[in-house]
Amino acid sequence: MLGRPLGIAGSCLHRWRRRDLVDRGLRPGATAQEGAELAAARQRVRDLEEEVKILRKGRGRGGGGGGPRRPLPDGRRVAR
Repeated sequence: MLGRPLGIAGSCLHRWRRRDLVDRGLRPGATAQEGAELAAARQRVRDLEEEVKILRKGRGRGGGGGGPRRPLPDGRRVAR
């Protein structure tokens, strides 16, 4: 086999060939670029979900406005 002298497993060559056929549109399936875009989108969704969870957790602790404000010694007002 072609891969043996190079130290590459036959299954690896098979995957590379199949990926190439998909990327060139000769075989149905998601291209490598589409797969990368999907992975990036999924990561973005996970990041946003984590951000929402953090914001909701912080909102429950009373921080972030919404209550009476107390004056500072110089007269400015800040949230509790």
